[in-house]
Amino acid sequence: MNTKRGSVCIEKNNELCYLATIDWSRILDSVEDNYIVLNNKECGDVCPGTAKDKTNCPATVINGQFVERCWTHSHCQKVCWTICKSHGYTAGGLCCHRERLGGCSEPDDPTKCVTCHNFYLDGRCVETCLPSYYHFWDWRCVNFSFCQDLYCRCRGSGRPGCHWCVICSSGCVPEYPSGYTMGSGNL
Repeated sequence: MNTKRGSVCIEKNNELCYLATIDWSRILDSVEDNYIVLNNKECGDVCPGTAKDKTNCPATVINGQFVERCWTHSHCQKVCWTICKSHGYTAGGLCCHRERLGGCSEPDDPTKCVTCHNFYLDGRCVETCLPSYYHFWDWRCVNFSFCQDLYCRCRGSGRPGCHWCVICSSGCVPEYPSGYTMGSGNL
């Protein structure tokens, strides 16, 4: 699993250990904007097997140091091998589909992803919505009827949490962007 949007800030955690044994580049798309301060200088940060001189965890190079990667003294950090790129892999080590985000249960199958990198459409992860579908909340593809039903049920209802939507450009959106108004071809 990796963080697609945003960055990580870790500081003022006097009891937090193992920050130095995590390869942040394996779980974040960009490590430049992160702020990670190693706060607890009393940590042993010993990965599984190290005390018995039996290395169990994968090691990677960061800042010129080849270090084992682990979350705790009993859990190694899993490292997605470069052959799978950022697609991740199954428990058996086979590459997930390129549209997956957050793991998968079957290799190279867009219907077996935990979550989707781009959009979800009819039980599968897709790069973009089909022409007869619309982007909805930036992660799902919906048809005209779905968007129209939201509009008809919620427009003027005043119910809390009811979000009426309109079709604008290629999306089913909660309101028209600035400068747009409803026309005969819209909901």
